[in-house]
Amino acid sequence: MDHREYATPTCAEPRLWSPGPITYLAILGTGRPGAKGYLARLQALFGVGYAVQMGCRFQDRGFQLGGLEAFYWGRRQSEDFRPLPPEQWSWRLVTPVPAHVTRADVEAAVLQLRRKGQTTDTAKVKLQVLDEGQVVEVLHVGPYAAEGPSLAKLENLAAARGLRLCGLHHELYLDDPRKVAEPALRTILRRPVCPA
Repeated sequence: MDHREYATPTCAEPRLWSPGPITYLAILGTGRPGAKGYLARLQALFGVGYAVQMGCRFQDRGFQLGGLEAFYWGRRQSEDFRPLPPEQWSWRLVTPVPAHVTRADVEAAVLQLRRKGQTTDTAKVKLQVLDEGQVVEVLHVGPYAAEGPSLAKLENLAAARGLRLCGLHHELYLDDPRKVAEPALRTILRRPVCPA
C-alpha cells in the first residue's frame, strides 16, 4: 500500500473505499489528547519509530516513517468517546510502517533506546496489523473540536449506501498543530462501515 494513497489529503468530498491491511507501530493510552500522558506516549511512539527506521536503513530496508494517526473510543471499545469528557477517552496512537518491519525490528529499537536511557513508555510500543475493511472518510479542515459537520457527511454517505458507521473513529493528522493555525489544520476522518 502506498501511504500517499492511504492518507490522501484530496478527499474533500466523502468517499467509500477499502484501505486493506496496514502495518502500524502503536501505543495505547487514555486521557485528554495533548495532556502529559498523551505527549509521553506520542514521544515513545516516534522515538521507537525513528529507531526502527534507522535500523532498517542500515540493513538496506530503508523507509519513510508515516505521520501520526489515532483511533478513539470511550471506556469500552463499543462506546462512543464524543459524549464523554476528554479525560475519559481511550486511544491508540499509531504511525504506519512498511509490511517488512518485524517485531524483532521493534524489539531491537526499544533495546537501543533503553541503552541510551530513553525508557519511558517505549516498551509499550507494539507492531500491529489492522484491517478496517470498508470505510468512509473525508478531509476535515479546521479545529478538532469542530469536526461535527464533517462527521455528519460520513454518516450521510454511509446511509445513502445502505450502511452504518461501526468500528473505531480514526483520525489521520496531516498537519502539526504546533506549526499550523487551527482554522487551517487538515485531518482525515475515517470510520469503518457495515450493513445498516
